[in-house]
Amino acid sequence: MNLNAHLSELPAAEAAAFRTLVARLQAAPQREPSPQLASRILAAVASERTQRPTLNAQPITTNHKPVTSNYRLWRWAAALAAGLLAALTLFDRPAAPQPADPAADPAAWLAASQEADGAWQPARHGGDPAYRPALTALAALALARDPADRFRAGVRRATDALVALQTADGAFGGEGRVRAYNQAIAAYALATLAPHGPATAAALERAVAFSRAGQSAEGGWDYEAGSEGGVAYHRGSAGRSESLSALAAYTLMTSGRAFDGLPTLGRHLTDTLSAADGAADCYRDYAKVMAFESAGDTARAEAVRTGMRHRRQAGAQDPWEPIGGTLYTCAFTALAARQ
Repeated sequence: MNLNAHLSELPAAEAAAFRTLVARLQAAPQREPSPQLASRILAAVASERTQRPTLNAQPITTNHKPVTSNYRLWRWAAALAAGLLAALTLFDRPAAPQPADPAADPAAWLAASQEADGAWQPARHGGDPAYRPALTALAALALARDPADRFRAGVRRATDALVALQTADGAFGGEGRVRAYNQAIAAYALATLAPHGPATAAALERAVAFSRAGQSAEGGWDYEAGSEGGVAYHRGSAGRSESLSALAAYTLMTSGRAFDGLPTLGRHLTDTLSAADGAADCYRDYAKVMAFESAGDTARAEAVRTGMRHRRQAGAQDPWEPIGGTLYTCAFTALAARQ
């Protein structure tokens, strides 16, 4: 039933009042209704009809004369009953998360936003549903870093959800850039977080095999095939990327420890990074925190964290929100927090 179509037939004041009622019902905490709720509503409707017999006084005709006020009241009663029934169906669905303040405690907000199946749904929080595996992996990684270890059960449920999201070929869904992004972060989360039982071990083997098959001739990976080993976000990108520079510096200083000169090169690259940025960019800021911490520059790392917190509290628009919404910004803020 299209309630909006029925509401459009009502006077503006009555339609507005009904929409307000529905909004309050939707905003209220969802609880299991008492078994007598439906019967009480129907009894109240029957009582109203008994008290106002004039509602049946004038029959409805098929000519094109203007409808009477009685008929208008009937339509209003029908719309109200339909709205109440629609509201009651909300109680049959899984309760929507009631998150805490994402700026005050991003990890707690992520935990409260976890779905019943253990994953996270970007569409609920302003993001793109195609990135559900990657956002689930990032949220799980953020919860696992909580110093108080408050979210162990949520992390376990998230890794189980990632296994369930994996397809038979070892991928985690999507096409092109979306699939490459989902694959990298979901596989990393499984390798980092999952207890290596039979199911997760098999899922990780499939994920690694899929990633290995996509390795380029130069030895790396990219979002798109045929990009000739480039390190830009996409073909044709111009200019320097602070995010990629910070990630490269971090990689050189950590994964390059076994090779002479690579950690030093990473530290030199870190020196070129700025610790003060005006615009919000959770991805860039997290990469910088990792680079500065790896270089031993804790003061600059803390300066980046402070900027992240201030921008979150001010509600600054992040360029990554169309992809991950609040899940993205909260996950990276929690990952970048000092442990």
